Amino acid sequence: MSTEVKRLFNRENIEVYINRPRSMDDILHKSVTEYGQKEAVRLEEDSLSYKELEEKSFLLASILYHEYQIKKETALV
Repeated sequence: MSTEVKRLFNRENIEVYINRPRSMDDILHKSVTEYGQKEAVRLEEDSLSYKELEEKSFLLASILYHEYQIKKETALV
């Protein structure tokens, strides 16, 4: 990731990231693009590839949205 130096909060020379991911979804999608079928997570003998993890995250998001009316930007605590 590239960076640039800016003035922020009345301070000079603050290094900030350019084109950084805006969400966990952005990070996961980028990982799927780069690593696809490589192992992303493992628990004992079970594992998921980055692609499978993305599919599971879409399924979870769909359930949260349709069954629990949880929408984008809703804080889950």
